[in-house]
Amino acid sequence: MALLAFSFMLSVFAPALFAVSFIETEEPDDASVSLGGDGNNAMQLNPSDVVAVQFFTTAEVLALSFSMPSFNNDSGSVTVALFEFNEDYFNTVEGVAVAEHTFENFKDNSELTIRFDENDPLSAGEYLLVLYDAKDDNPGSGGGTGIGIWYGGGHESQRFYKNGEYDGNTSMHLNILYK
Repeated sequence: MALLAFSFMLSVFAPALFAVSFIETEEPDDASVSLGGDGNNAMQLNPSDVVAVQFFTTAEVLALSFSMPSFNNDSGSVTVALFEFNEDYFNTVEGVAVAEHTFENFKDNSELTIRFDENDPLSAGEYLLVLYDAKDDNPGSGGGTGIGIWYGGGHESQRFYKNGEYDGNTSMHLNILYK
């Protein structure tokens, strides 16, 4: 039931609280720090899936980025919301996102980035990055190839959630560019 409320709530968000931009690039910034466990596996996402990564930053942040496969068709969309962490997963997603954006028709394995203004960086703290409404926008006759996330085994740098359930054996590849 909480996931249904979460999906509805995200569609009526207030504007972002930070000066942010959302870009697609070929590679993460060279100075970024990568979080995540060993392994490089693709997890295909359905439109009803909600995946999230809880993580902690130790200094001001200029960008968060991650790569998503579209399985060779350069088509698809996903909505991304960033929350300040509040006690637990469910309390957090009931709050207001500090940034939200829908990436559309991104190239296969491109780096999707939330970039903060250098004069208004994301503060050090604990956050939850949520990805939802993932779908293939070009289904074609085969029903589309879908989109997904790159993941590895569980890692101490983050907590991974799928559809509201914690999974200690999985971590999403996430890059953080500190100021």
